[in-house]
Amino acid sequence: MNLWLLTSQFPPAVVGGIARYVANAADMFARAGHQVTVVTVDQTEGEEVLPSGVRVLRFVPRGRAFAPYVAKDATDHNPAFPYNIMAYPIALSYELAERVSSYVRRDGVLPDMIECQEYLALPYYLIQRRLVERHPLGDVPLLLHLHSPDFCITRANRQPRYRLPGYWIGRMERFCMHAADAMLSPSFFLANQIAGEMTQLSHAIEVVPYPYPPLPALETMPERGDLVFFGRLEPRKGVMEFVGVCDHLWSRGYDFRLTLIGDDTPFGPRGMSVGAWLRWRYSRRIDEGRLIMTGASLPPEDLWRRLEKAWAVVVPSTWENYPNVCIEAMALGKLVIASISGGQAEMIGADGDCGILFRWDQPGDCVAAVERALALSVDEVRAIGARARDRITALTSFEAVLPRRMAHFEQITTCMRPRRSFPGLMPDVPAPMRTVTPDTVPGLLSVVVPYHNLGAYLAETIASIVASSYRPLDIVIVDDGSDDPASVAALEQIGQRHPDLVRIVRYERGGLARARNRGAQAARGEFLAFVDADDLVEPSFFARAIDVLQRYDNVSFVYSWVRFFGESDACWPTWNVEFPYLLAHNMLTAFIVVRRSDFLAWGENDPSLSDALEDYDAWISMVEQGCIGVSLPDPLVRYRMRSDSMYHSLSDAQILEMYDRIVARHRSVYERYGAELFALQNENGPGWRWNHPATDPPDVVQHQQIAALQHRVARLERLLAIPLRVRRTLRDLWRRQR
Repeated sequence: MNLWLLTSQFPPAVVGGIARYVANAADMFARAGHQVTVVTVDQTEGEEVLPSGVRVLRFVPRGRAFAPYVAKDATDHNPAFPYNIMAYPIALSYELAERVSSYVRRDGVLPDMIECQEYLALPYYLIQRRLVERHPLGDVPLLLHLHSPDFCITRANRQPRYRLPGYWIGRMERFCMHAADAMLSPSFFLANQIAGEMTQLSHAIEVVPYPYPPLPALETMPERGDLVFFGRLEPRKGVMEFVGVCDHLWSRGYDFRLTLIGDDTPFGPRGMSVGAWLRWRYSRRIDEGRLIMTGASLPPEDLWRRLEKAWAVVVPSTWENYPNVCIEAMALGKLVIASISGGQAEMIGADGDCGILFRWDQPGDCVAAVERALALSVDEVRAIGARARDRITALTSFEAVLPRRMAHFEQITTCMRPRRSFPGLMPDVPAPMRTVTPDTVPGLLSVVVPYHNLGAYLAETIASIVASSYRPLDIVIVDDGSDDPASVAALEQIGQRHPDLVRIVRYERGGLARARNRGAQAARGEFLAFVDADDLVEPSFFARAIDVLQRYDNVSFVYSWVRFFGESDACWPTWNVEFPYLLAHNMLTAFIVVRRSDFLAWGENDPSLSDALEDYDAWISMVEQGCIGVSLPDPLVRYRMRSDSMYHSLSDAQILEMYDRIVARHRSVYERYGAELFALQNENGPGWRWNHPATDPPDVVQHQQIAALQHRVARLERLLAIPLRVRRTLRDLWRRQR
């Protein structure tokens, strides 16, 4: 089998967590004779073949490499575009899709299976491209390996759950779960957590433990009272709660010490790190030598030597997946004290046989577990450790895991079927009951161009539509009472230039909403597109959008990223529409290709929204009726930015008035998602001030700008520190080279 593993973490840059799983899995498959390629992020670019035969393709993310040193609002001029306009994890997903596609094209050989982590939605854009493009990897099964999704970790770490872009990364993770061809979890705990979070899942979650190679047996001499925690000092790891339990026992006269080995992480509610909070809260215990904090993780060999004398290893997590620390401790023959809130309980099995388990939700249970561990004899500790080693070997050895993984691969391949439904994230919204009008011409695209006194731009707009690669196509220009002589003349010239393609319908001035509605009513195509009279489309836009509509029965409208021109050169990434985000902020412009029957049934613009947002209101109406909107992740339309445009002349009061009307028109759906909308706006500010959900929040952007300024100042200081004689010599050399 030709297997590709896609990961954001891999040794030596990262040692634990996902990196450890990918390294072990790649080694396991390679030893069994399979062809394995790992695609990973690193600090250096390159390709290597490991001694096991695993090929590793490493790349430096362009967004991380360039974005801090260039303007965030630049687009094509930015060497990191488009990665610079997104938060790092989202930019990484976009780049991974590009990198994997280029590697496959270079190799000329398709993998048999792709496996990727769900964490931080790493495969989001690869999945989206496979769904909306005729992608070379479209028929290759994609297995989503669940580790610890960010939307679960955020809650467990007591972080703001609706803060952008983190909230949106969680939505992207959920989409990956719906859209992948299969899902795999190392623990039943995580599988059940995901099933409880998701309204419905497209696939059942297969559960197979992590593979882990054997570790050297320790000549263990457990030292009574030596408890060790190793891993990140992270809120969800339960370390703060466990130190509190130890403090209670110390106060009761118990004589033992707790050593914390691991890197520090933030503790949001207190505005400090976990380590700093522990040092502040338990400084007396540190002074007494009962609480020992190393301040950093140890290399594996050093850690194993430290564990030789440990009486017990503690895994007190409040939320956990299938922690490597528990695998390693059991494999080394150590007694483990663990909570049941994670896959560590599945490793240990029956309480007291291969370790000691406790429940955080049962008061005093953790205290009792520690007391039990401290009361054991040396022989009892060794006996439990020996049984733990046998059990974890039976669960995680390559010989135990490989047959189950291969059987799962076979099942995925056998069950693969072409999709007829797009995997939207709103399964609780019923699909629309679609009817087609008798005058519809199958396959025809009717492009509606609302027009009012925009003669200076019309020829360029029509030329971009005519240059489209899609046929059959016709153009319906709705003249909304133009009274400017030059604009009237320009319209007549267009009609004479394209008599077979262009049809002009004229009405008295009624506003943009009525013009779009009248154009849709006058059209005859199965598909409908809207292009304002001063905007442009790329030649491939219509064809790519209609291809999606023809592939998926449940998709109603398709659009793309938007590139601005004129008075701005920015780019606006768009997303598949979904509630509740759409209710707080528009997710697309009026550039869409839509099934005409769906628009006429549910999407006609409200003429009372005469100033703007009439298209935004229409998208809410359509989604409310079960319509699905899909984004093409490329800038295929051009929106002209004019300071004299209708939208840019609006005041804040006008915008708020229109939002008030939109809420009134869709009150039931706003009430349905009220709690989530409150949380989103409480943590991010009013939705109409957001740019897009994937961008960094203003404080992060400001920090990046400050860092960029500091970088430039440091360069200047280094330059000024050069002696004058040396600077003159360098200047003369530079001049001679020119």
